[in-house]
Amino acid sequence: MLKELLQQGSRILRLAASKVDQLASAVTVASSEESIKHLKRSEQLLQTHQLRSENAQKAIEAKIDTVLLKMESITNRLDRVEQMMKGTATTSALKEQPSVEQTRWRKL
Repeated sequence: MLKELLQQGSRILRLAASKVDQLASAVTVASSEESIKHLKRSEQLLQTHQLRSENAQKAIEAKIDTVLLKMESITNRLDRVEQMMKGTATTSALKEQPSVEQTRWRKL
């Protein structure tokens, strides 16, 4: 009985070894050089993406600043027009100093 168990155990070990050999060819482990190259490439791509994102963000911020300046100018003009319509100021007075009165355009 002991001999039979040893033979059965030996067969199991041989089958396991053959399965390991079959799977070993399918599993490849990259060398450390390949891993380092891949890691460096990934870092480079990440840095490039980060730089592009920062540049795009700065461009958007500049456009927003431009829009805000234009909006302020338009608001000032609308304030002057509204005051003229109300008859509270003359054209020359409006040209000399900006409107102090808060109008609905400022609230928008």
